[in-house]
Amino acid sequence: MNIRERLEKLGTPALSDALDSMGISGGIVGVTARGKPHCVGRAFTVLYGPIAEQTPGFKPAGEYIDEVLPGDIIVIDNNGSDDATTWGGILTEFAVLKKIAGTVVHGAARDLERVRELAYPLYSTHAFMQSAKNRSRKLSHQKPLRIGRTRIEPGDWVCADESGCLVIPQGIVAQVIARAEAVERTESRIVSAVRQGMSLAMARREHGYHEPWKG
Repeated sequence: MNIRERLEKLGTPALSDALDSMGISGGIVGVTARGKPHCVGRAFTVLYGPIAEQTPGFKPAGEYIDEVLPGDIIVIDNNGSDDATTWGGILTEFAVLKKIAGTVVHGAARDLERVRELAYPLYSTHAFMQSAKNRSRKLSHQKPLRIGRTRIEPGDWVCADESGCLVIPQGIVAQVIARAEAVERTESRIVSAVRQGMSLAMARREHGYHEPWKG
């Protein structure tokens, strides 16, 4: 299996434990699944900022999407804004047609009924109907982002499910996958032992719960 296939079989909890074992915090705090709650792909990064001074005329905000490759996940940082949406129905329609894997927004999204109808993987920190047009502007794309404690480089691997969203630096993805697979094996052995009558404390000791990535 290739990297994408192996990541698709892993949950974010096991991947997070693997990252923790390497001293890396990969989670993007606060994002919630708004559509289909699972996606894996390479990060296409987009940074927005507020428009400080209102001037006449329309200021478009989403044209970067023409450059996104099929299978990528768009990661948008709008500074956690709760009142200016940078993702909505038209972008979702286009993303589905283009086979983009999903979108993660540090900020607000809208048209969520349509997002769910299309079963598109969308995560955001807020939901709000007010457009970003003439309120936020794109500052850059395909540049590094930092959302909270997590740094996202273009091309890093993004994984999201119902437990949340995390980012895996592309240079260590093979190591992280191997450790996460070991975590899931360890946890499976613990559950199996408990089902057979062993106490949880003993099952954890027997099967290396405190260092599950070694399993």
